[in-house]
Amino acid sequence: MLLALFMVGLTPLAIHAPYVINNHSPVDAGRILAAYAYCFAFFVATGLVTRFTRTVCTIGATVCLYFFVILATQESNAAAMKTIYDINTINRIVARAELVAGRENVSRPLPVVIAGQYSSFDRAKYVNNLTGPLTPHITSYAFKNYRQVQMLNFFVGKDVFRSPTKAEVATAVESMTTKIPWPSDDSVYMVNGILVILLEPYRPELPLTWTED
Repeated sequence: MLLALFMVGLTPLAIHAPYVINNHSPVDAGRILAAYAYCFAFFVATGLVTRFTRTVCTIGATVCLYFFVILATQESNAAAMKTIYDINTINRIVARAELVAGRENVSRPLPVVIAGQYSSFDRAKYVNNLTGPLTPHITSYAFKNYRQVQMLNFFVGKDVFRSPTKAEVATAVESMTTKIPWPSDDSVYMVNGILVILLEPYRPELPLTWTED
């Protein structure tokens, strides 16, 4: 009995061990902390075996199941809506990029520099729960700077764009200060053979497309 209690007491420490092992874990904390839900389900199921605790555990499991169904329905709906939002937004960006790049007479892939992020999906309209570390990964920004070039080429259907060099990024950044961000006509333009897409008003800390060097 004492050994069992000791092992249960170690559960929080075991779940949080990844925070010590990997300092990037808090970014995706939901994947780690979700283990609490499995532990809770296990203890509730164990309580159903004993007659003394069966009534309490049955009520608790019913309440949790009800709210889980509500939350799962909301999350599924939000995930579907966000997917539609992301695909259509990225498709608009790609369409504008193709239009601007198509004016250039080039035979090789164009370097592309994308600065900032487009407006985030308003998840609060579809999910009525507290935000925190347990939010699903679908809430993350889809058009990440480390995969922007690959996503652009995927939507185009061929390798039209390539990752920029550091020198090309510097050239693109220098040209952004006077431009109006997306969705203005100034937000997608060419400078010295580089396709530039400005999704937010320029500031020094804007996330930029990863370079190839």
